Amino acid sequence: MSSGDRGLVTGWGQTTNDLVKFNSQFSKTRVGSRILRKVKVPILDKKSCSQFNVENNIQICAGGVRG
Repeated sequence: MSSGDRGLVTGWGQTTNDLVKFNSQFSKTRVGSRILRKVKVPILDKKSCSQFNVENNIQICAGGVRG
């Protein structure tokens, strides 16, 4: 993968920043979402990643500053 490529991220994690809503949903299902979610995110270059304290040799930095 190279900077500018897009990576696919999947998971059942948190889908809201509203903690009241998230905690209510999580207490019922024990997961953030009952549906497997997916999103494509841009792969960032090592220089951009360095501001997030990512270990570039073992992690992939993707997404954006805004989320």
